[in-house]
Parts: sequence; C-alpha cells; structure tokens
Amino acid sequence: MKASLAYYIWLNSLKKYDDEFANCINDPHHEQEKILKKYLKNNSNTYYGEKYNFSKIDSIEKFQKQVPIINYSDIKNLIDKICNGEKKVISNDKILFFEETTGMDKISKLIPYNKTLKKEFLSAIGPWIKSLYRDYPNIFQGKSYWSISPPMKEKKQTNSGLEIGLSNDSEYLNRIGQILSNHLILSIDANIEAEKFYINTLKIMLKEKEMGFISIYSPSFLIKLDDILRKNWDKIIPKSLKINKNAKWSDIFKNVKVISCWLDSSSYQFKNEIESFIGQITIQPKGLLSTEGIVSFPYKKNYDPVLAIKSHFFEFESQKDGSIYLCDNLQKHEKYEVIMSSGNGIMRYRTDDIIEVSNFIGKTPTIKFIGRKNRSSDIVGEKVSEISCVKILKSLSKQFQLINYRGFFYISKLHKIYNYNLLICTDNKKIDIKNINQFTEKELCKNPYYIQAINMKQINSLESRVITKLEYDRIIDEYFNNLKIKSGDRKPPVLFDYITSSRLSLKL
Repeated sequence: MKASLAYYIWLNSLKKYDDEFANCINDPHHEQEKILKKYLKNNSNTYYGEKYNFSKIDSIEKFQKQVPIINYSDIKNLIDKICNGEKKVISNDKILFFEETTGMDKISKLIPYNKTLKKEFLSAIGPWIKSLYRDYPNIFQGKSYWSISPPMKEKKQTNSGLEIGLSNDSEYLNRIGQILSNHLILSIDANIEAEKFYINTLKIMLKEKEMGFISIYSPSFLIKLDDILRKNWDKIIPKSLKINKNAKWSDIFKNVKVISCWLDSSSYQFKNEIESFIGQITIQPKGLLSTEGIVSFPYKKNYDPVLAIKSHFFEFESQKDGSIYLCDNLQKHEKYEVIMSSGNGIMRYRTDDIIEVSNFIGKTPTIKFIGRKNRSSDIVGEKVSEISCVKILKSLSKQFQLINYRGFFYISKLHKIYNYNLLICTDNKKIDIKNINQFTEKELCKNPYYIQAINMKQINSLESRVITKLEYDRIIDEYFNNLKIKSGDRKPPVLFDYITSSRLSLKL
C-alpha cells in the first residue's frame, strides 16, 4: 500500500477527534467539567474514590475541597499495589502497561496506562496530525520519520507480569493507525550499536524520497543525526545524487516540509544550530508532553501549542498569588504550574511544569513551557531555578551574539564554600569570557537570595569557562547515561544541583 493512501485512511479515522476538539474550543469549561464528572463516576467505587467520597462530589468546587493536590510520593504506595496486581485501586479500568520516567533526582516513577489514558493521548494526537495536513497538504505523500533511539533500559515487568515501557510509539496510535503503521512510519531497527543505528536511520530516511514530516523529541538527537551525516557522508549519500557535503537538509531531504521537536525552555539553546543546517524546512515546536499525560499540542500556525482540553482535567496554580485557577480563568502572560487529573485515576497531580499563557484560540489558552519547578538549587537559601538559568542563557546569547551555543550551570565546593560555575561552548571564534562572567554574575545577582548568600560568604562569585562541544557532549552523555535515558528522549538541563554536579566528571 502506498503511504499516501495509508495516510488518507488514517487521517479520515482521526476526523472525529479533530471535530470534537474544534467543537469545544469556544467552551473549554464545559468540556473540562464533563471530563471531571466522568472520572468521578467511573472511579467512585475504587479505593481512592471511596477514600475521598467521589460519589458525593457534584461540582468542581467540591472536588477541589475534598481531593488533595498530590505529588508522586503521595501515591507511590498505591502504584505499588497496582504493580502487585491489585484491582480497583485508583481506576476501574484494566491496566495495560506501565511507562517509567526518571527525573534529576534519579527516582523512578511508574505511570499506569489503561484504555482511557491512551484515548486521551489520541484526543490530542488526532487534531495535531489533522492540523498538520491542513497547513501542509502534501506533507503525507510518503512515510514519515518518528524518532526512536537505541534503548538504554532493559525490558522489565511488574510483579504481576505487566510490561514496563513500550518498544514502539505506534502503540499510542488508534487501531487503524496501528494496523497501517508500517505504511505510515519508517521502520528502523533500534537494537543495534549506536553509530550503526544513526547511519542506518539516515540511509532509510534518504531512501524515502516522498518523506514530508520528521517528528523528533530531543533537538540534541537531531543535531547528532546531522553530525553523523557529515562525518559519514560517503557512506550515506550516494555519489550519483551529486549533493554537496555542506548541503542543507532541505536540499538532501527535498520533500520534507516540517520537523517537529522540543524548542521550549532548556531546548531553546539549540534552535539556532538546528536552523543552521535544516535550510528551508519549517520547525514546529512540540507541545508539552510527559509520561503522565499531554498538556498541549500544536494546532494553529503562528500560535503556541494549545491546551489539550479534550485529554485531561486541568487546574493551574498561579506563580503570582498561589491561587488555583481553571483553564477559562487564565490570564495572558501569567505563569502557572500545571495540575493534572487523568483517565488512569491519578487525580490532582502536581506536574512541576511551569507554563506561560501566550494567547487564546477561541476561549482556549495557548501556552509556552517555561521550565520545571522542581529543578532548582537551594544549598544555602540562594534559590536559583533552572527557569532563571534558561532566561540568563537567552540574554547572554543575545548580548554577546553567541553562535550555536550550548551551556549549563553547575555547583562545586572548595574549602567548605559552594561555587556556581557556568560552562559554555559556542562556534564564535573569539569569546570574551571575562565580560560573559561579569554579565552572568550580574544577572544572577538580580535574585536577592543569591546576592545575600554571596554577601554572607556562603557562596563564592561565579566562575565561567569555555569548553569544546566534545567536552559538553561528554558531560551531557554521562548525565543521561547514568539515568538510562535514551538519546531521542533527552532534554539537556541548564542547571545541575550540587548532588548531581558531584556525580559528574566536570574536571576538564
């Protein structure tokens, strides 16, 4: 079957998800209320539902009064029960599998997936794919590339025999998508040695002449693909194609219209480097997606990703006053932490994701991911967040016109005094590290807690150094390899706390 025909069939099967989303975009409150009522009704006789009297809750206000906001640690004992095979713990639905996520603290979190949660992902994937087709009508003439990468973790099961992790992203598609997946998505063997995997991936991508869409999560994975392409040019690009080794991707993969990848928060630092080699291909920033659920997705050209109001029930904690708001009460340019209730039975889950409202489509907010609230350093009360470090690096790159820069902050300790350090690499031939250090220290000192720690001699002044890209890649690879996070799923941090810093080989 031709890819174009397979996409025609699949796109038609996604029409209902697209229509449903379009129909509720002007009344998100009503849709959100419907989702919450469904959760409460379906799970009222579970352990969690009986504990918090779901059957007695008849409004959002009562829900917020009776059911607590939680972190993963608050429900870990319940997840353990599910792993051991207990039924009706947080959901009446049968558990299909678990997905595992690991944060900077190295604590593994297992998220149960059931039929309802999978459908909630589809409620966002459907309108996203349909919107791509509306904006770029020829994008699905050939198979698409959806990134996979060499696995870092061994296959595992729970005590009750349920799988932990899926081997293929196509399992998130609807039934028709799964049946047609071999005609929609390039098939690539990820169970081979890393260098061979990248070379093989590029060869398969090149062979699919009608490929119009590339979906990659990590921008550093895309950069790695380009590095491998240039280093192994003669192995990958046939001489008969007569393509210059310095050619842009738009001249190599001639029918690619869009590359979708992360570009918010810490991933923003890779934007210029990606643009330097992809040529005329459009970059579409991905929405906010995590193992726990999908918060936003791209929907309309020239807008940030829209809130996935058909997927889960959302609440938002204001970063200004700490109050809890619903999606129809959010204010433009304000920042909030996302609190999510989802179809797997996890209710009022604090995601630690900070978003900023940028606009509205109808009455539904569009959002930008700003950073993770739980990624911060507070050794002596200095309260330095990754969100502030991302902002500093953006200002730094503009102030000194840095070309294809990458950088991060880490913390060292000498003679019982802590020290913040900035390591940065760039393609600039000359770099004034002294002025960069002064500029960055000045930005850090806008934080009154940081300058107080400096004045009390609890922290030494900032030290900045230039490193090579090879050194940067080695450190970042070491960090992610320790966490067993594969290359396609990596969001390189811009702040390592002291414990993480002490585990890394940072002596250069």
